[in-house]
Amino acid sequence: MRNKIPFLLALIGGILLWIAGAAGSVGIVGTITQILASIPELAPFVDILNLISYILLILAGLGGITVIGGGLLMTTDRLGTGKFLIGIGAGMGLISLIIQIAQNVYTAGAGAALDLFLATAMTTTGIGIILSIIARRTARKPE
Repeated sequence: MRNKIPFLLALIGGILLWIAGAAGSVGIVGTITQILASIPELAPFVDILNLISYILLILAGLGGITVIGGGLLMTTDRLGTGKFLIGIGAGMGLISLIIQIAQNVYTAGAGAALDLFLATAMTTTGIGIILSIIARRTARKPE
């Protein structure tokens, strides 16, 4: 089995997210769909966009289960699909975490941002997200 360590990290992270009841980025999917639907050139494809957004909403709503499924896919030839599912299921990728910390630094100072990061890292959801991010980043294609 390939990517054993990333799979175990995704499995543990997914279980923690599932226990915590954390869901992925459900709101952003709807916002992106609304923006795309407002583009006149994409008007004929609105039904397809809605179907895709519903599928992504379901996957994001499952949270930890989607992360576990993505971890399983990373052990097969579907590495990219597995990473995508982990990103959808965890909901907060590395970039989102950095943006949230930067926003907190801007509004409340560096001390508050450090407090936010430590508080996030010590919750079940935070540990699940961090493990999911590490699993995504460490998974490699076979040679």
